[in-house]
Amino acid sequence: MRLVLTRQATEGLNRMPVRDRMALGQKLRQFAEDPYGAHAFAKAFSATEGRLRHGQWRAVYRIDKGVVTVTIVRVAHRSEVYR
Repeated sequence: MRLVLTRQATEGLNRMPVRDRMALGQKLRQFAEDPYGAHAFAKAFSATEGRLRHGQWRAVYRIDKGVVTVTIVRVAHRSEVYR
Protein backbone atom coordinates (compact mmCIF):
# COMPACT_ATOMS: atom_id res chain seq x y z
CA MET A 1 0.00 0.00 0.00
CA ARG A 2 1.01 3.59 -0.49
CA LEU A 3 1.98 5.62 2.58
CA VAL A 4 0.59 9.18 2.82
CA LEU A 5 1.35 11.72 5.56
CA THR A 6 -0.95 14.61 6.38
CA ARG A 7 0.58 18.00 7.03
CA GLN A 8 -0.16 17.61 10.75
CA ALA A 9 1.67 14.24 10.77
CA THR A 10 4.66 15.72 8.95
CA GLU A 11 4.86 18.57 11.44
CA GLY A 12 4.72 16.05 14.30
CA LEU A 13 7.54 14.02 12.77
CA ASN A 14 9.65 17.16 12.39
CA ARG A 15 9.25 17.90 16.12
CA MET A 16 10.61 14.49 17.11
CA PRO A 17 14.26 13.80 17.96
CA VAL A 18 16.11 12.56 14.88
CA ARG A 19 16.78 9.05 16.23
CA ASP A 20 13.11 8.53 17.12
CA ARG A 21 11.96 10.01 13.79
CA MET A 22 14.15 7.59 11.84
CA ALA A 23 12.95 4.58 13.87
CA LEU A 24 9.27 5.56 13.58
CA GLY A 25 9.73 6.18 9.85
CA GLN A 26 11.05 2.65 9.45
CA LYS A 27 8.03 1.28 11.32
CA LEU A 28 5.67 3.35 9.17
CA ARG A 29 7.17 1.92 5.97
CA GLN A 30 7.09 -1.61 7.37
CA PHE A 31 3.44 -1.19 8.37
CA ALA A 32 2.46 0.22 4.97
CA GLU A 33 3.90 -2.86 3.23
CA ASP A 34 1.48 -5.13 5.13
CA PRO A 35 -1.06 -3.14 7.17
CA TYR A 36 -3.15 -6.20 8.05
CA GLY A 37 -0.18 -8.29 9.21
CA ALA A 38 0.91 -8.83 12.81
CA HIS A 39 3.01 -5.94 14.09
CA ALA A 40 4.03 -5.68 17.75
CA PHE A 41 4.09 -1.88 17.51
CA ALA A 42 0.60 -1.49 15.95
CA LYS A 43 -2.84 -1.57 17.51
CA ALA A 44 -6.06 -1.40 15.51
CA PHE A 45 -9.01 0.58 16.88
CA SER A 46 -11.22 -0.67 14.04
CA ALA A 47 -10.73 -2.32 10.65
CA THR A 48 -9.49 0.95 9.14
CA GLU A 49 -8.02 2.99 12.05
CA GLY A 50 -5.40 2.50 14.71
CA ARG A 51 -2.07 3.63 16.07
CA LEU A 52 1.60 2.82 15.73
CA ARG A 53 3.91 3.11 18.70
CA HIS A 54 7.57 3.97 19.12
CA GLY A 55 8.71 4.70 22.67
CA GLN A 56 6.74 7.71 23.89
CA TRP A 57 5.58 8.64 20.37
CA ARG A 58 2.37 7.61 18.60
CA ALA A 59 1.22 7.78 14.99
CA VAL A 60 -2.51 7.57 14.30
CA TYR A 61 -3.35 5.97 10.95
CA ARG A 62 -6.31 5.42 8.65
CA ILE A 63 -6.46 2.74 5.93
CA ASP A 64 -8.40 3.48 2.73
CA LYS A 65 -8.97 0.24 0.84
CA GLY A 66 -10.57 1.97 -2.15
CA VAL A 67 -7.51 4.11 -2.88
CA VAL A 68 -5.09 1.53 -1.43
CA THR A 69 -3.36 3.94 0.95
CA VAL A 70 -2.31 4.12 4.57
CA THR A 71 -2.71 7.71 5.75
CA ILE A 72 -0.82 8.84 8.82
CA VAL A 73 -3.17 11.37 10.36
CA ARG A 74 -1.18 12.57 13.35
CA VAL A 75 2.18 12.02 15.06
CA ALA A 76 2.71 13.31 18.60
CA HIS A 77 3.89 12.43 22.09
CA ARG A 78 1.63 9.90 23.78
CA SER A 79 0.34 12.51 26.24
CA GLU A 80 -0.93 14.70 23.38
CA VAL A 81 -1.81 12.47 20.44
CA TYR A 82 -5.37 11.51 21.36
CA ARG A 83 -6.56 15.02 22.27
